[in-house]
Amino acid sequence: GEAASDTFRFNMRLGASVRALSVEVQHGLASQVLRLDAQITAQFDASLEDEAEALLRAGDPQAALSVLQECPPANQPCIRLRASLLLRFGHFDEAEAIAGIGASEQLRRQVEIARNEVARAEFANERDDYMAALTHFGRALKLAPLSSQLRVQRSEAAAMAGEFDQAADDARFARR
Repeated sequence: GEAASDTFRFNMRLGASVRALSVEVQHGLASQVLRLDAQITAQFDASLEDEAEALLRAGDPQAALSVLQECPPANQPCIRLRASLLLRFGHFDEAEAIAGIGASEQLRRQVEIARNEVARAEFANERDDYMAALTHFGRALKLAPLSSQLRVQRSEAAAMAGEFDQAADDARFARR
């Protein structure tokens, strides 16, 4: 009986020691996995920006914007690049929403200016002041040069103002 009792206590202590060691090993492995995950995430985040920059250099801003859809909120450079591209495409609401996450005050101001210029252009159109509309659409397009919608609007105003070359250029751009 006593030998069995000693064996039982030894087995219990051995089991407790093995469980404690197992917990330590699991904790150590979990820490290593978390560190590795953080490294992979940082590399992935950086690769998003690199890929988007390469696409921009290759002249494909739409593909760059698609790549940047994956930007995590914590990656501020990626968020700023995405917000900037959204502005260039004339997606003011999205750019403003993302700008709130981490883009610069300058970008938020640019979105506001572009919106104001579009509103002024639309107001000028309503008054049949097509030359003023052209001026305001032109200012908005300096901030959103890839906006097909603004190009269509400016094309219509240009046609009404008799600026047919401008109307044709903007219409061609909007169709691409």
